[in-house]
Amino acid sequence: MERNVVSASVPSLRRIVLSAALIAACALTACNPGVTPAPSLSPSLTPTALFATHVGTIIRATLPPTWTPTPSPLPTRTFTATPITPTATETPAPTLNSLCESFQFVSGFADGHLFQSSDTLEIIYGTPISAVRDPDTGALVPLIVRFLATHPRSGENLGVQLDGGQIFGMELPVDQLPHPGFYTWRLAVSGDGIADQCVHTGYFFVAGANATTPESAPTY
Repeated sequence: MERNVVSASVPSLRRIVLSAALIAACALTACNPGVTPAPSLSPSLTPTALFATHVGTIIRATLPPTWTPTPSPLPTRTFTATPITPTATETPAPTLNSLCESFQFVSGFADGHLFQSSDTLEIIYGTPISAVRDPDTGALVPLIVRFLATHPRSGENLGVQLDGGQIFGMELPVDQLPHPGFYTWRLAVSGDGIADQCVHTGYFFVAGANATTPESAPTY
C-alpha cells in the first residue's frame, strides 16, 4: 500500500504549532469566564482631623451693598456741680488799746547815759499793727511810729519815722545830732486824727568834741 508523504519545511511547522496553541488558548478563555482577582487585604488608614469640622449645610450671611457697623452708645454720665460760696469773714480792726499791747520797745541805754560823738544810739521799737479804727469816725487809719531827739537849749531836733506794721531796729550815729549837750527823746505811735499813743520818753547826754562831761540837765 502506497502512502503519500507531504513534506514541510521547518518554518512552516513552527507557524502551525503557534496557531494551534493560540486556538487552544482562545477556546479555554471562551469556555471559562474570567475570574476577578481578590482585592488586597492591606489595612486602610483613616486620617484624623486636626480641627473641628462642621456637619450640615453651611448658610452664608448676605450683607447689604453698603453696610456700616453701628457702635453701641456708651452710657451718659451727668455731673451736677455744687457751687461753693465762700463766706467772707471781716477781721475787726485793732483798737487803740490793743495797739499799745502790741507795741515793742527795747532801749540800748539807760536815762542819763553819756554818749561820745563816735557812739551809736540804738533802740528797737515798733508794732505789728499797721492800722486802727478811728474811735470817732470808724475810718481805718494807717499808723506811723516816730522817734524824736530834741536839744532843748537850741530847740533843734533829729527824728526817725517809719510805717506801722513792723518792728524796727534803729541805729542813730550820735555825731548826726545837731549839738553836744543835753537831749530829751520821745517815741510814740500816731495817725491822721489820732493823737500820740504808746508814748515812751527819756533823756541822754552827748559829750562835746573837747569835753569829757556833759552840761547839767535843765530843771523843768
